[in-house]
Amino acid sequence: MDRTFVAPPVDDVQLQRQARPWVAELCGRIADKALLERLTQNEDADLAATVFYQSICAHPAHGAFMDAVDRQALPEEIRPRRIKLFVVPAFLYREYPTLGGDGRHILHVARELGLDAQRVETASTGTVSANTEILRRTLAHCDAEEIWLLSMSKGGAEVRLLFQQHGEAIPARRITHWFNISGLANGSQLVDALTHSTLRRMRMRALCLATGAQFHALRELRTDHALWQEPFTPPSWLRVINVLGVPLSSHVERALVTRYRRIRQLGPNDGMVLLPDAIIEPGLIYPIWGTDHYMRDARIIPTLYRLLTYFLEDGHPREEQEPRKGDRT
Repeated sequence: MDRTFVAPPVDDVQLQRQARPWVAELCGRIADKALLERLTQNEDADLAATVFYQSICAHPAHGAFMDAVDRQALPEEIRPRRIKLFVVPAFLYREYPTLGGDGRHILHVARELGLDAQRVETASTGTVSANTEILRRTLAHCDAEEIWLLSMSKGGAEVRLLFQQHGEAIPARRITHWFNISGLANGSQLVDALTHSTLRRMRMRALCLATGAQFHALRELRTDHALWQEPFTPPSWLRVINVLGVPLSSHVERALVTRYRRIRQLGPNDGMVLLPDAIIEPGLIYPIWGTDHYMRDARIIPTLYRLLTYFLEDGHPREEQEPRKGDRT
């Protein structure tokens, strides 16, 4: 099987045109999992991804937010801020730092904007439960007036569990923003697929032994795990910002090709999770067209600058200033 890419370049323009009637029928709502699965089964996974993305653009609040971030001017000078930003890294971030899961690039951008930024030293191969305790202890010792959290991939599950189980044991009301990037806070359908049968579980145990990862850490990321069955609503004062990639099949990087294919029939995904499950609600959504779970894209650094600056300078979603012009792909 060819593992270089999932597909040759796809005609984005025609997909946008095909998506418009579906988006119009949603009347400003975001396409849900049921619709996206039907589109994937009856039409095409790329069309489903396009409908999902365009429905976010057409949503009054999220579309206005996207426009505001895209228009955000970047500061020319560093201005110290009384904000502590904690980056909660991804799974295996120490073993594979070039993937970016250690958040080094995010820490750099945050510091360039004057933030006091620090990575939470979670266990790179550890479980969600154990890492949540590390995060709790880290926050308990923080005396900053305002705290922001930025989680990456599996780190999103750890932040969710923090609020879900330890809300009374952390300086919760000083935590004002949570940037949920490529989040697995509802589990991962890929992990479901990789642990579906006895044979697959044996293979994953062998892989865990080879990488030093804990198999239980994977089991916790199954979508049917008990941790994710309790309904979760973020605290009312916490502003959640969901940042996720929305790739077409031709956009998926080589490292994620096999993973993307494993769950493609379930609906549009980023190579690790179905796109709707990467979102914590209620929260703002900033999708990035054409990038997958790893977000290895030239737009990522400029987007981080604009996104963080937007909340540093304003902090409130602004109304759309002018009519939208065309599609955003």
